[in-house]
Amino acid sequence: MAKLHAVRLSSDYRLPCFNIHPPEKKTFIEENLYQRSVQRIMGISGDTDHAPVLVHGDYGYHNVIFDLSGQSRVIDWEMAGIGDPRIDLANVLFWTHLHFPDQADRLGEAFIQSYLNRRSVDCSPELIHSFIIFQFWRILGLVKEDFPDHVKTEWNRRLAWALDHKFI
Repeated sequence: MAKLHAVRLSSDYRLPCFNIHPPEKKTFIEENLYQRSVQRIMGISGDTDHAPVLVHGDYGYHNVIFDLSGQSRVIDWEMAGIGDPRIDLANVLFWTHLHFPDQADRLGEAFIQSYLNRRSVDCSPELIHSFIIFQFWRILGLVKEDFPDHVKTEWNRRLAWALDHKFI
């Protein structure tokens, strides 16, 4: 991922910019969860020391494959854009903790340390947690009001969990 974030961008790229701002409210998200999310995301606004980079937007184990020569390839770029590299770091931590809770602390620590060995970026637990909530809401943007109730209930459960969970 550090290699991806080192890609030089030119003005030819026509990708959206990920600006940090409060998420658009969803009627099916509980009000207290929305308010806690906004508070968490607004904690990012003062940290703008990093130049925007190419962000995959859904980077994780589920979007890396190996080609026939054994080289790893990143696939599934529809959520890509230009923004803070910690959006991708947050995505990896969120899905790892959600799907592999018994190994997540060890894997997350190794992942962040490996990244920091290649790129210097503030990965304090508080800040990364804020980026996790920001990224959560980017993904939640794909959930529509007319989705089944059990899907919307699950996203409330995941948001409550993400707000209360310790990721690093």
